[in-house]
Amino acid sequence: MRDGQSPPPGRPPHPGGTTPRAERARRVADTLRQQITSGVYPHGMLPDERELGHALGATRNVVREALALLSDEGLIIRRRGIGTRIVTAKYGHGLERLTGLAETLVDYGTVTNEVRAARIAPHAPKAVTERLRLPDGSGAVYLER
Repeated sequence: MRDGQSPPPGRPPHPGGTTPRAERARRVADTLRQQITSGVYPHGMLPDERELGHALGATRNVVREALALLSDEGLIIRRRGIGTRIVTAKYGHGLERLTGLAETLVDYGTVTNEVRAARIAPHAPKAVTERLRLPDGSGAVYLER
């Protein structure tokens, strides 16, 4: 899936028929956040923007914007000429039991799950096919909650 695809069902199209870059950047940031917290980058450094863009099926500008979002969250630090370093430790949770988000946050109020987007992605990004152990170029179902 490359940048510029149609918006998810239920969302108005962006002028020119593409998804706004801010939304694409948020999606890339969500994917990177999940990869970081699940330990995909054990040495604490992210690949450069070009490599991330290729792996995630995004342009360099979208990756740069996504990294800025993660930097604003305090998850990474970017240094010119050095690279992007992960600064927040992985979320610590026990493996003795599996819980969903609503169960984990039960003491913090009510959690509501809402499907924001659902569509078939004819060509899933490389990071997704690797994570799901699918052949390159495989399709997938995209769900955003």
